[in-house]
Amino acid sequence: MVDGLGNRLLLDSLALARLHTRYNKPLLEMVLLHYDVYVHMLSVYEYAASIFYYRQESLEGILERMKRLYTILGLDEKTVVKAAQLDATLTRKGVRIGQIDVLVAASAMVHNLSLVAEKPSLYKALESYGLRVIPLDRLFTWAEEKAREYM
Repeated sequence: MVDGLGNRLLLDSLALARLHTRYNKPLLEMVLLHYDVYVHMLSVYEYAASIFYYRQESLEGILERMKRLYTILGLDEKTVVKAAQLDATLTRKGVRIGQIDVLVAASAMVHNLSLVAEKPSLYKALESYGLRVIPLDRLFTWAEEKAREYM
């Protein structure tokens, strides 16, 4: 396991997209073998929209694949309240983060998950409020080392 982050991970949209490339399939399998991995329905939406744009793949097929691989989180009242508080607090400080990113980060916080991010700097302002962020590249390094142990 990646040090100090527990075994429950939430992938942000960009991390989800990068994990689902052909090149990274073995790393995805290693992560799924060792972690409880969650994705937010908003991340599934962003991922599915980009896949549909580029490949015209069935949206229903994408959703079914996501449901087989991950625990899917939706919007709940606690997450919406947490996201609104975070968004307002950051806005007062002049910090802007995309609303989907704030909602996904709030979900990680409410559900006690570590957020795996392709671009962890996007979430830097939220770490002081309790968000645990792991760079996707750090997870990749761990997965590559773990894979070598199996060889």
